[in-house]
Amino acid sequence: MIKRQVNSLLNEGNNEGLIGQQTLDIIDNSLTIINQKLTTVIIISKLNKVVEDDRYVFVYSTSINALIIPKTYLSDEDKDELIKIINDKITS
Repeated sequence: MIKRQVNSLLNEGNNEGLIGQQTLDIIDNSLTIINQKLTTVIIISKLNKVVEDDRYVFVYSTSINALIIPKTYLSDEDKDELIKIINDKITS
């Protein structure tokens, strides 16, 4: 069911901004996500939480919406720093 819903969403219109290569920068108190179509700025202190599993870091902006960052693109040091920066700003 979920696979069918995702396929349906991806087949609707132009979704180039959702998938593909993206760049994540931490600038001041915000995360800036840049891709071919969009630049999105998220205020870190407004984020909900950060969760990681074996393969991904999930940065939740709401309880059901998250940035999904594959760990293969992060060194352990960068991953730990990203999580620390976000957690420090969420809890402060």
